[in-house]
Amino acid sequence: SEALTVQKLALLQTPTRRSFEDVVSFSQRLLDAHHWLGHAEAFDLSSVVRETQATAALIIDEFEKLRALEKAARDAVRAAEESQKELLERLRPSDLRSVDAFLSALSALKKQRGALVSLKEVRSVDQARVAELEAEIARRFDEVSAACVGFFLSVDAFKPLLDQLDALVKQVEATKTAGELTDIRGELDRIYEGLTLLAETVNGLKVPDPTARTSILDGTSAAFAKQNRARAIFEGRYQELSASEGRAEFA
Repeated sequence: SEALTVQKLALLQTPTRRSFEDVVSFSQRLLDAHHWLGHAEAFDLSSVVRETQATAALIIDEFEKLRALEKAARDAVRAAEESQKELLERLRPSDLRSVDAFLSALSALKKQRGALVSLKEVRSVDQARVAELEAEIARRFDEVSAACVGFFLSVDAFKPLLDQLDALVKQVEATKTAGELTDIRGELDRIYEGLTLLAETVNGLKVPDPTARTSILDGTSAAFAKQNRARAIFEGRYQELSASEGRAEFA
């Protein structure tokens, strides 16, 4: 009867973690109570019982791994929800009033969307919920994109950014050590990323007035040109300071 109990548990149509635990425990009980199961007269039933027990133990281990994966996936989705909630509350189109604000918003929204695309590859993740988050971030990206077109059509919209680049050049020229240029490099990278995304956004938008698109792209081109000049000055100054510091170190 004990052997039949193990067999019934192993053949359940809808097994659970508990049923596999019972297979392990009942199998052990059967083996402990009947040492003769390994004899030829019993057709070496102990080998079958041990194999069944080992298989059930492996399945329990897989249950634990699956539970860990499901928990990790739930935690990842929860983290994405929290970060996205904060992002959407912070990046409302009506609150964006500068070139820097629009460029930063577009970059942050694109980064969040990329994170969601990666999240969909996580095993056991809630695909439907991730799709909802992705649709939500796409809507906000479209809203910010439309708002930025109106903003960049205003008079001197690019002037603050151009002034910022001029200020960075002066800062680079006044820097005394290569280490002090780290923050400036990051700022130039951020501006370049934002301008690139702005150009891509404008090209992808349905702007009824072709002159409006041209106007924004002209302003973007001018900003790119100044950014490239600032980058060239930065690289030259960085190499100059690095070489000078290298010589001083071995002097």
